[in-house]
Amino acid sequence: MPSVFDQNLLPAFDSIKDDDETILWIGKPTYYPYMWVNSLLSLFPIIFGCVALFNIFMDSKFENILVPIIAIGIGSIIIFFQHLSYSNIHYAYSNKRIWIRYGLIGTDFIGLDYDEIQDVSVSVNIFERFFNVGSIYFFSGKMDKNGALYDVWAYMPAPYEVFKNIKRIISETKKDVNYLNKLHSL
Repeated sequence: MPSVFDQNLLPAFDSIKDDDETILWIGKPTYYPYMWVNSLLSLFPIIFGCVALFNIFMDSKFENILVPIIAIGIGSIIIFFQHLSYSNIHYAYSNKRIWIRYGLIGTDFIGLDYDEIQDVSVSVNIFERFFNVGSIYFFSGKMDKNGALYDVWAYMPAPYEVFKNIKRIISETKKDVNYLNKLHSL
């Protein structure tokens, strides 16, 4: 497995993992595809503001200059917040579960025990292929009015290798009768 495991990231899950839990792998999404996709919608107000400012300056009528400046400001703030939230995104798997850590102001965690995971899939779309990344989808039975809800590790480097390792651990864990008995006796 590629060494995406970074010892400096290890404390990211120390506050939430069980005492007898060992983090086996930890990683982050790749920065540029994460920022590009998550900031894409914020480009619309920036482009609108720039075009409006250009038209205002070409017509020399500065009475409505506040609207495009606000639009550019809103788009820039969204991109800035996406950048700040990136530092708090971490993915991990342990000997017990997979983890997702995220958040901008606070820190939120999603932990899925291996026996809860019903399906795992990996996807590399054309955009992700360009950046040599992919996404891993975890289905644990959660549904909403639109259908299945997946927990996602997005823009992961070496997605096939990480996927293969997670599938192996899930398979081993589900075969381990003692592990399942311990879980159900709690």
